[in-house]
Amino acid sequence: MGPAAMLRQLIDSGETSIVPGVFDGASARLAEQAGFPVLYAGIVELSRGTGLADPGLLGMSEAAERLGQIAETLPVVADAGDGFGGVVQAERAVRLYERAGVAAFQLGDRAYAGRKALVTLPETVQRIRAVRTFARDPGLILVARTSALSEEGFEAAIIRAESYREAGADIVALEAPRREDQLVELARRFPHPKLIEIADGIETPPLERDRLDELGYVLVVIPGDVQRAALRATREALEAIRRDGDCSAVRDRLLPLSDIDGTMGSATDRSGGRL
Repeated sequence: MGPAAMLRQLIDSGETSIVPGVFDGASARLAEQAGFPVLYAGIVELSRGTGLADPGLLGMSEAAERLGQIAETLPVVADAGDGFGGVVQAERAVRLYERAGVAAFQLGDRAYAGRKALVTLPETVQRIRAVRTFARDPGLILVARTSALSEEGFEAAIIRAESYREAGADIVALEAPRREDQLVELARRFPHPKLIEIADGIETPPLERDRLDELGYVLVVIPGDVQRAALRATREALEAIRRDGDCSAVRDRLLPLSDIDGTMGSATDRSGGRL
């Protein structure tokens, strides 16, 4: 069974899955070992992982290369931003993402380059249809994400979600709902599978898992917290090395070499001192 079929089976079960955001092969393997059934790779986190603060600077080939490392583990919901530009770029992106082995292709209506404005509804619908048409695997799951709530209001966001579903999206996501009643109303008016992002610093109200099941939020994504934790740990280790000349001050936070070997699936020869 391919990754898209595995993810569709999970979604069709109707149960809510908690989905951690990962950003490279190592974090993907750790998530797999932690027992998660599916992963999320956000365009922002992929960009940060290459040292770029602005996701608008990340090329689709760079994103696909990183996704190829991540997708070696579990089914991946892969964010493509606004499709890296127009319709033609979205068509090429879905082919590259499929080649990397992703289970789901996420397309949004917020431009990541230039003014970062909302892409118009007709243009986004055209991109969704193009992605659906050009995907080699007809079973590829298509996630459509709208950022219209903050600029155009709740009604406009609902209209976009319904239009994206009609254009071929399997799952829709509403960016940054700030009140529980918005989550409930979206579920009432849109009785189809939905993705929701919940994380530290995001104003979306947390709901109990049973309630999310009931409302049809099949994927609950924690997009950037794993990377933020990794970046903080890295900074603390570097500060210790700079200050003390070694990592003695943070030794209790270092993974044993035996754990690293198991995580990476390698057979490292530690007698030579190699990590």
